[in-house]
Amino acid sequence: MKRRELLRGVFALSAAGVLNGCREKTDHDDSHREPKNPAILKVVLQGPFAVVLKRKDERYSVSAFIPPDPAHQFRFLTPMNVVEKPAPKYHFTLGTEGLDLSERRPYLDHGLDDMYFHLGEYPAPDYFVSIDLPGPDLMTFIPPSEPVVFVDGRLAFAPLNHVLEYKIRDVSKVLLTSEQLPEQHPLAFSEIFKRYQEHFDREKEYKDKPGHGPQFPNTKGELGRPAEPQVYTYFFGVGVAPGMLPDADAVQHGLNFFNKKLVPLFPNSKDLKPLSEIRDYGYPCTPAGKAAPARVKPSVLRQSMQRPRLLFVTAVEDCRTPGLVGG
Repeated sequence: MKRRELLRGVFALSAAGVLNGCREKTDHDDSHREPKNPAILKVVLQGPFAVVLKRKDERYSVSAFIPPDPAHQFRFLTPMNVVEKPAPKYHFTLGTEGLDLSERRPYLDHGLDDMYFHLGEYPAPDYFVSIDLPGPDLMTFIPPSEPVVFVDGRLAFAPLNHVLEYKIRDVSKVLLTSEQLPEQHPLAFSEIFKRYQEHFDREKEYKDKPGHGPQFPNTKGELGRPAEPQVYTYFFGVGVAPGMLPDADAVQHGLNFFNKKLVPLFPNSKDLKPLSEIRDYGYPCTPAGKAAPARVKPSVLRQSMQRPRLLFVTAVEDCRTPGLVGG
């Protein structure tokens, strides 16, 4: 019996030593390990921004800008925060400190392919809002895209927003600076979701006008979705104020802005063309029905033709004006 008790004690001591050794090693490793999912910064550009990807000295950067238009207003940080216009221009710079940057080329969501252009050399743009940013890890958007047709007949899907994502090393050091507005640390995603919800709840104020575009449920889902990493954001929104334009005028404004304000910014681009149409969401092609031979038809409405269903979209979800991406 004594021998058995002695062996039992030896095994107990050995097991305790193994467990303690593992615990000490794990504690030591955790204190030096990078977080499994680092914090994420999302820069949301809502509106017809020209987003230009640049490369210099093996590093990528982004310039995003939007030309002035008297019908547009600027919303900053949250969709509820309309910036008045004491300054004719607003320029921002996102610093590199606090971000975990890579020298790799940013990954571009393939949903941006239709609106990616080789821009060529272009003069310094006239802008209303401009942001200089370091190269992100990812460039994407909040769906759905808007069907558009270029003057050469090409059908494309045009996102109405851009989202640039970065990994954060130290959120306390992430800073956005501007000569026109105070410097700003990013907001927690939970805060911008709260502000978006306040904006969505005001839809009844738009009476018989649809207050939000089809990005509404996806934006709400994107902002409200629980995320394992901590998520922070900067929001920039440029567009027409809610309830300002009737449906047909909103579409025409979108065409005019893209063709007369965005396209002329890049005179040396060989593949950037004006738009001939902005179509309804969900109906990019010929309406479903009995098959008929292909033929040319006049682009005017007749009484016998089904009238298009045009949607109005707010400043936060823009005024039917797509932006573009280029390099």
